[in-house]
Amino acid sequence: KKWSGQMDNLSLTQADSEHRSNDEAFSSLARQLSSGLARERRERTASDARIGESVKELHCSITEVVEATRRMAVDFQAAVTAEERTRSRAVDDLRLESGRFQLALSEELKLVQEAVAKCAGANEAAATSRSEAEALIPAARVGEMPSQEFAA
Repeated sequence: KKWSGQMDNLSLTQADSEHRSNDEAFSSLARQLSSGLARERRERTASDARIGESVKELHCSITEVVEATRRMAVDFQAAVTAEERTRSRAVDDLRLESGRFQLALSEELKLVQEAVAKCAGANEAAATSRSEAEALIPAARVGEMPSQEFAA
């Protein structure tokens, strides 16, 4: 029996030893796991922070592009509006100049028509005077007209 009790004590000691060894192994494994999880959490937190910064930078970049695009659209619209005003003024100026030119041409045409009418009247008067003079020439040759009438 003594032998059997020693065997039981040895078995218990061995079991305790194995149990402690298992506890230590489990504790070591738990520490490694906890350390790994903590490291992973830190890495994930750092990665999330980097991602957050990247998202903020991307958001800022997108905002800048949108704002720049809006400013370009406003500037383009202003340029188009200015060009339309310039063209409209140019068209108005051309219409005004065309009207002045037409008025000047009309005045010139009236003056030319008046000059032509005067010339026609002068030509007609000259033709009449010539006809009258030609009619008086044969009478003056014959002596029918006094010389004063001929001179007039």
